[in-house]
Amino acid sequence: MGSVASPTTLMLRRNGKPHSCEPCRISKVKCDHTTPICQRCESRGIVSKCYYHPAPLTKRVKPSPGSEDSQERPNKRKKPARRTKSPTVASAISPTNLECGLATDQSAYLGSTSFLSVFHDTVPQLSNIAIQPIPPELVRWQNRHLSLQSQLFRLLSAFDLYDRLIENYYDWGLFTIIPAPLILNSLRFTRRYMENEETSNPKQRNLYRRISQNTAKPLQLSTETTAEEFCHSFTGENLRWEFIGVIFAMAGLGAISGLTSPATNLAIRFDDGNELSRSSFAAQMVAASNDAIEISRQHEKLNDVMIWLEYTHCVLISMVLDERSHIVYRGFGTLISDMFAMGYHRHQPPGPGIPFFLSQTRKRIFAAAYRSDKNLATFLGRPPRIQHLYCDNTIPLDLDDETLMLNGEELNAAVEKLDADGWNPDKTQNGKFRSASVIRIRYMISAQREKILELSLGRKTDNSVEVLYSDTTRTAGKTFRPVSCIAMLVIYLEYLHSLFHIQRILCQQNIAAASSLLNTSMQLLTTVLHLLKQPEQPTETQTNFSWIFLFYGLPAAGVLATELYQSTLSAVPWPSSTPPRSQIIRDLGMIISWFETAALPINPTTRVCVEITKVLSKLLDDALNYQPSGPQQQEEEQEHPQRRQESQLRLLDQVDRARSTSQANIASGTGAAPGDANERRDPTRAEGEQSRQQQVCDNPEQAQPLLAPEAPEIGIGIDDQFTSEKFLSWLDDLDWDATVPDLLF
Repeated sequence: MGSVASPTTLMLRRNGKPHSCEPCRISKVKCDHTTPICQRCESRGIVSKCYYHPAPLTKRVKPSPGSEDSQERPNKRKKPARRTKSPTVASAISPTNLECGLATDQSAYLGSTSFLSVFHDTVPQLSNIAIQPIPPELVRWQNRHLSLQSQLFRLLSAFDLYDRLIENYYDWGLFTIIPAPLILNSLRFTRRYMENEETSNPKQRNLYRRISQNTAKPLQLSTETTAEEFCHSFTGENLRWEFIGVIFAMAGLGAISGLTSPATNLAIRFDDGNELSRSSFAAQMVAASNDAIEISRQHEKLNDVMIWLEYTHCVLISMVLDERSHIVYRGFGTLISDMFAMGYHRHQPPGPGIPFFLSQTRKRIFAAAYRSDKNLATFLGRPPRIQHLYCDNTIPLDLDDETLMLNGEELNAAVEKLDADGWNPDKTQNGKFRSASVIRIRYMISAQREKILELSLGRKTDNSVEVLYSDTTRTAGKTFRPVSCIAMLVIYLEYLHSLFHIQRILCQQNIAAASSLLNTSMQLLTTVLHLLKQPEQPTETQTNFSWIFLFYGLPAAGVLATELYQSTLSAVPWPSSTPPRSQIIRDLGMIISWFETAALPINPTTRVCVEITKVLSKLLDDALNYQPSGPQQQEEEQEHPQRRQESQLRLLDQVDRARSTSQANIASGTGAAPGDANERRDPTRAEGEQSRQQQVCDNPEQAQPLLAPEAPEIGIGIDDQFTSEKFLSWLDDLDWDATVPDLLF
């Protein structure tokens, strides 16, 4: 039997009477208002069509000619308005947005630190690159109202698949945030409970109601609560929608990362013989976890498992959708609001109601969210949401996941082994870098990143940039050391990325700082390129390389290509204190060639990278093919280097005249799929470019060592081991079957 909706969740009409479900309202029969499914619809066998619309009399947006809806119902009268989904996903899936290709560009503000800001002066039209549409699988899923109940039934019939996806996600994941025992033990308890459930439809509907009833209850915690007791509080007989949503979100992460099989292009196969591509399955998991968030919010019982669900949902949706999508931005804002409501930003030592393992888990999630907030703010050039000024939460201890689950003397002994700053003397665990270690280091870098964002996007004093630059370079040698782990590469890139943005601010005040900016840009690009030098690159590595390049390599490549282009058109000699032109041309050519020829997976990140590498290619072509006019070049080469600043100030007009016939095509390109033969460069032009590059390399004056340790301009405050080939040589020994995790979150 169903349960009548409580007053806190019952939707009322203007006259005070409760809403009827849509089938009863359309049929004009009396509804008993039972949630989530009324008894009349259950008796009629139309459970999948039973839902409560919050505004049943609102008109549906008229579909445009040729759209999916207009083709499916050409001569039928309009159906009632569709059920409104939560703001996280549904608001951006309107027919208007779909027919315009999600034309949110007018509101998609990109600030001075965004990934496209380096092209602002040279190719201003790049800021109008359209955000990629919602994947068709996700659109159809939302528009057809496939209920959360059907996903629950699929979970019952294919729990082995979801279990395997999540377990492998933790086996291979390097940046996992939620301690593995909390998820894997809860998954085991849930599986044991569901295996004992009957699979008949009435029993499944009873399970649906039971989960909803459990979700309406608050979680009970105390200082003495053990990790196992905590897991039992939302699994088994106490199974809640929050954890069901976590299963969906993590299974989607495992699927989209291709963790269950070396052949990452294999489809997801269910026990009933049905198959789904990994991208389609991940899109369905986005919708399913979003539905779990929606139904959990109706009960307003905010708890730690809900925070887990929102965080994993944000990570998954950032991998399925375009990183610039407002859905990602808004969903992350909701996560931050709920963390503030739970007090995650305040220091919470183990005490009344908070056991040790949960206190450390909260610290991990907040530290990860703090870092994600700075990455997202930098990527989009928007103000960060989490201000360190209002947060006194401490970083998590450097303990492995299993240690957090201990109690009593065993736990005390493990904590006593840590040093005064909370670091573990054992740098790795079973040859793997601890998740807590990665979280701690990236949090420290993010604290510096917040200061950089304040300088880039906010107000700054006269000497604030110099002071921050000095602090960042002085402390680097104390924190970073090369270790045989891919996580260290990302941490090193984040450090260089922070220096890059500080030096961009310095260049706006003093052109003499351009040498340091070019050197740091070259270090960023060289580090990113080491990923391309691996002999074997599985599909997941290629996917994440697109992200690494977009976030870290693109701004650096843009600075180098723009500077090379500007110095050529303004006839200003290339300074000897910066990386040689030949090395810049070779490295940029390698990046461009890789994106043009590699068989890359088709996703929004890759499309943006391919689109922007066309701009890099055009800048490089124009710089190499530029013919100076008359003796003006020789006169300007004899001028003092200060003329460089004056030339750059007048450069924009020259750029517009020189590129008036090509910029429109570059900015309005549709970004065909990588590897498309139509998008590959002309072999004749490629051979010509290679010949010109070789001529530059033959110049002995320009064949100076790259990033020589004795060069004073490279003085960014880190040991020589970090700027040498030795630092990156450990990449050759890495197991490249492991997945580089998503970087934004």
